Amino acid sequence: MTTEARWSIVVPVKGGDRAKSRLGADLRRGELAIAFALDTVRAVLAASAVREVVVVTDHPSARVFRAMGARVVSDPRSGLNRAIARGLDAVSGAGAGTGVILGDLPALRPEDLTRFLASANLVPAAIAGDAQGTGTAMSTARAGGRHRLRFGPDSRRLHREAGYVDLTRVAPPSLRSDVDTLDDLRTARRLGLGRSTAAVLVGAASEPGSEHPHLESADHLGRKTAIAHLRGLGSDRRPAHV
Repeated sequence: MTTEARWSIVVPVKGGDRAKSRLGADLRRGELAIAFALDTVRAVLAASAVREVVVVTDHPSARVFRAMGARVVSDPRSGLNRAIARGLDAVSGAGAGTGVILGDLPALRPEDLTRFLASANLVPAAIAGDAQGTGTAMSTARAGGRHRLRFGPDSRRLHREAGYVDLTRVAPPSLRSDVDTLDDLRTARRLGLGRSTAAVLVGAASEPGSEHPHLESADHLGRKTAIAHLRGLGSDRRPAHV
């Protein structure tokens, strides 16, 4: 059974200045949150197994997602699972599998997503756990199936209890590298950030006095090395992609 052009993917996007608060006050959190989402959606759109992408958001960046080729529906502002449910209701046509992927995967690679969807297509419903191991980075339901959404705290366990097959063991790293903290951001950078996130970090690092003490103190880095960390110029980073 092929996965080519069979999947409709929903991406909820929050954004705003309060997003990604665990990144600290010294980074452009609101800009980074949208950059993460732009890179996620761009990668999903480029995946050969994906036929459409539905973004759920009320953020002003909605027009950018439309320009990229995604459909956009408004966020009902009644919680993450209801936002996802609205996106799933907006999926066009029948006969396609549906997936939900959270919009904080700036290192996601299209070929990794397609590879995971090939595995997900072998079971009625599947999940991929997040980097921390307790959350869910993606859920899927094969054509004709339905989602039993449990996103939120401890969602990986709750999704398993709801009947999803846990395929985290076969999920590529870029699909699991969600970014909530600076350590997560470093991990994503080593995999290769998408161009929107890379651009925000370069801009932040170029500002006068941009020492970014959270990065510096965490790694005992000097000012120049901390800025290089932000710019993604370290030798352990792959080139930006998609």
